[in-house]
Formats: sequence, structure tokens, C-alpha cells
Amino acid sequence: MRRFEAADLIEVGASDREVARRFRVTRKSANRWRRALASGGRQAWPPRVPAGPAASWTRTTPGAGGGAGRRSCRLRLE
Repeated sequence: MRRFEAADLIEVGASDREVARRFRVTRKSANRWRRALASGGRQAWPPRVPAGPAASWTRTTPGAGGGAGRRSCRLRLE
């Protein structure tokens, strides 16, 4: 898992800049990871979960209420 790889790097003394570059995150995020790891270890570093319901795109067909032959996409939350 990505976060355990980051924790390994942090524990061996990698800088925030190195961790950020390796995992393509900001240095602020790398520092946040370092503080979370220091305050409670790996068990205090919960996995990231989606913020809300998954979104799906639906395409309306031309002339189906979208105007005179206009095509449009609509975002629908499920």
C-alpha cells in the first residue's frame, strides 16, 4: 500500500520533499503524514475513503428535452 511505503520512507528519515516527490503529493501533505505517524503510529493513519456517493454521467439524446438537437451531459449522483 502506498501509505505504508510512505511510512517506511518517513521512518528511515526521508525529508518531506523526498516523500512528496516520490508519491506525487505536496510537501504539506507529506508533512501531515509525518505528523500523523509521529503522533500515533501507523494505526493512527487511517486509509482515505471516498467523500460521498459515486457520480455517474448520463448522456441525453438529441431532441430529448435538451433543446433542438443539442447534446448535453448531466451529472447524476447515485
